[in-house]
Amino acid sequence: EMYNCVGSCFFFIFSFIFTVSVYSQKQTPSRVPNSVYEKPNPPTFKFENLILNQTERQPVTSQINIVVNSRQMIAILPNGFKISKPVTNETIRRTDEFGNIAFILTNKNLMAVSNVSQNWVVQELFAETYPAYSIGNSYILVATEKKIYIFSKVFNAWKQIPIEAESILLMDSFDMTATVITTKRILCFSDFDRELKEVSYNLLNERVSSVHVFNEKAVFVTSHKTLVFKSLMSEFDLHPSF
Repeated sequence: EMYNCVGSCFFFIFSFIFTVSVYSQKQTPSRVPNSVYEKPNPPTFKFENLILNQTERQPVTSQINIVVNSRQMIAILPNGFKISKPVTNETIRRTDEFGNIAFILTNKNLMAVSNVSQNWVVQELFAETYPAYSIGNSYILVATEKKIYIFSKVFNAWKQIPIEAESILLMDSFDMTATVITTKRILCFSDFDRELKEVSYNLLNERVSSVHVFNEKAVFVTSHKTLVFKSLMSEFDLHPSF
């Protein structure tokens, strides 16, 4: 009788485990095929860690939601309006949302949308390696080995800047002001005049040690000088550091 009892117990336990396993498989929700994503995520280009970035992260909430499946890429705006684009023989590498803008990087395109957009703004990549990017409330900055790409909510388009035998040291933005620092120059952008401004490192004759981007200015500090980009007037002001 003891053997019959033990056998019955083992049979009951086996039946219970099998039933739970089958039930769990049936109850597991089907996942959207994600073959459009690369696995694992490839590494991005790394900046040379030579500049102290004191720019603060804006305390904003993402206004746009990105939904991606094997067929389409969808941006859902705050008013519920949906902007979609088919996935056409491309691999999605990154998606990101911050404040008023959102971003998708594929192996073929840069795609951006703002909270006032009517469609995806697409910039084709031309056999460029994995880009590095920085996203803020109003700007998306992307760097490849060939170009710098800038998207702003205000001008709602991608702008291109060729890289000329230089390396990217830092990219960042705060609301209406953005900057890119390379080994040769300092680039600044302002939504107040929507034009690129730049200065050569020859003006400073020193390496930038720290940067702080604000809404209406960007401050670059070296050992002996301070360079200030004034966004409202879109001009640089250089004076000795104290």
